[in-house]
Amino acid sequence: MMIIAMAIAIIGFEASPHVPLIIGAVVAGVIAMLHGYSWSAIENGVYTGIRMALPAIVLSS
Repeated sequence: MMIIAMAIAIIGFEASPHVPLIIGAVVAGVIAMLHGYSWSAIENGVYTGIRMALPAIVLSS
């Protein structure tokens, strides 16, 4: 869903990728909740991903 939304926004409308990223995150959250994950489990997964990626982001800037 995110790839399709980004392709439509960037190629079709020449827009920034921020809105498609948000749409993709919302769709992923809804799918996770439909599969039985709680909001706190989803939130912890997001925080874990950010914590793992943050050192690489800081080093590259």
